[in-house]
Amino acid sequence: MNYLLGIDIGTTNSKAILFDEDGVAVASGSGGYDTYYPGPNMAEQDGDDWWKAVRDSIQQITSSFDIAAHGRLAGISISSQAPSLLPVD
Repeated sequence: MNYLLGIDIGTTNSKAILFDEDGVAVASGSGGYDTYYPGPNMAEQDGDDWWKAVRDSIQQITSSFDIAAHGRLAGISISSQAPSLLPVD
């Protein structure tokens, strides 16, 4: 069976859900992160915290459901909070 992984990097946490090809959720995970307020009308989050939360949410899924034993991961979809800017080096 084919599986699809959906990842959402939201304003307070990252969520991941694994669906089978019929659209049934078979496993999920999440990981949180902090928002920092360095000044008036300012809010920041650390991109490394986002990455750790995404890793944690996927780890929760793979710990509870062995995708390879049941089929294969056929696709991944990622959404995120908007508007967001993450400069990378």
